Amino acid sequence: MKNLYLIRHGKSSWDDSSLPDKERPLKRRGEKDASLMAKLLVNRKIVPDAFVSSPANRALSTAKIMAEKMGFDKKEIAVNALLYFQGMENILQVIHQLNERHNTVFIFGHNPDFTELANRYSQKTIDNVPTTGVAGIEFKVKSWKDVSLKNGRLIFFEYPSNHK
Repeated sequence: MKNLYLIRHGKSSWDDSSLPDKERPLKRRGEKDASLMAKLLVNRKIVPDAFVSSPANRALSTAKIMAEKMGFDKKEIAVNALLYFQGMENILQVIHQLNERHNTVFIFGHNPDFTELANRYSQKTIDNVPTTGVAGIEFKVKSWKDVSLKNGRLIFFEYPSNHK
């Protein structure tokens, strides 16, 4: 069995309009929410084997905060450009290329792709995966290469405002 956790980046800052989108940092709220969600995942005994992040500053910063809070080596966070607004098919390509020895993987990225992907596996409609929202999907497969839009189910959906 393979478990994938889609984690949308934390709340980002729009304070410096001269920054390209990819470089926008987290707001303080984004940092706090990343810590909160990491604590929630630890309390639920969810232990990641790997972290993969979009190269966007806000996504990678969220991954680093969560890695630190969860005892995961920040230097081991993989960065994949296909997670930066490249569409759902490219996210699936990233998933298919995951190391087979990993059974629980956290992927950090963006909407609208993460909401659309989470909805593919949900029994109910998720209007929006909010910032620092986490959607956990279970795949009853032995290989990441076998993951498809049809063979997973949503097992976890949490976000910061549910825990404040």
